[in-house]
Amino acid sequence: MSNAEEKIEELEVESLDEETAEFLRILESFGLSDAVINAFLANQYSIETLQIIERKEVEELIPQPFLAERTKFIHGLNIWRKQQNLPLLSTTESSPAPAQPASFVEISRDKCTATYLLQGSAKGQAILNKYDKTPFLTRTDKKTITQIVVDEFKDRFSKLTSSELEQRSIELSKLFPSEPKEVWYQSPWSTNSVGQKIKLRKQARGKLYDRNINYKPAVVYDLQPTASGSVATQSAADISDEHIADYQQIKKWIVHNQDEWEELKNKWKQTSRLRAFELSKNNSKTTASILSDYSVFRNHQAYQLVQIDFQQRYPDKEKLLFDRWEQFVSGLLPILEIEVNDSEGKALINQLKTPETTCGIFYEHSTNNKC
Repeated sequence: MSNAEEKIEELEVESLDEETAEFLRILESFGLSDAVINAFLANQYSIETLQIIERKEVEELIPQPFLAERTKFIHGLNIWRKQQNLPLLSTTESSPAPAQPASFVEISRDKCTATYLLQGSAKGQAILNKYDKTPFLTRTDKKTITQIVVDEFKDRFSKLTSSELEQRSIELSKLFPSEPKEVWYQSPWSTNSVGQKIKLRKQARGKLYDRNINYKPAVVYDLQPTASGSVATQSAADISDEHIADYQQIKKWIVHNQDEWEELKNKWKQTSRLRAFELSKNNSKTTASILSDYSVFRNHQAYQLVQIDFQQRYPDKEKLLFDRWEQFVSGLLPILEIEVNDSEGKALINQLKTPETTCGIFYEHSTNNKC
């Protein structure tokens, strides 16, 4: 019996499917230890994510002092990717992200097309290859495509113009024929039968348009006091070794004392600024790494901790959403009605429309307490 089969038997009740079993065999073929293979399983990696995993993610999954395991994984992965006609993983160790924008291959604005960006991205190339075999895009695929096409363009140049958005929507509809052009971009203007330009709606629509107006190139923020005068985070000069030692002790206490919730919330509030500073210095953080460092977020009451941190960072602003609840709901509903298709989701949308729901939320949270 192979080690892969033994691992399948160890997991018993999970009833691994054929794809997961094949994923285990691939990892075993790289010569990895059980501990490293288990790290990939615990983080829910699959054959599909092996196609798009990047260097920094490998470093997080296989940290020091397991550099020999990391070397074996990268070597094995590159052999496997070459067989799949996928881009190879970089063999150069990544370093913390610099404060300045990343350097790019020189290319003119008009040649920085959707096809160029997708083919130059490991994730984009993986989606293109997958679509050739199975002509269907998942919601995650469409989100990734949108981010590559818009974000990488804006990082090089600036916002896409309406004509550039139109060009890319046509380009993407040719690359992915199962998706109508309108999914990516819909101009607010059209032309009638006599050639006159007419306005169809107030503003444009589509995934590319939404990302184009919302995405901002990454910047490094200087942690300064907020406008209200309360210090939201701490600078390095304010933090002593004693502060750090105390903070680390409290972090350990929080992990093991979640049954003492009120005391935990007090300690969480005391360490809010140090925690924000710690996270701001971690340039390679992921959802998985944050959940690993702060396992308390898996607690069903953890939303209260998020509220505490928000209040500390943005004093007096935690009620703003509920003060503008009706305006928020009226803007959100048209989007939900388009995006949500399942019956349970539609039932929740209908509940959101009822005056009782809106009034109850508004009254409970708003500073105005009027309904």
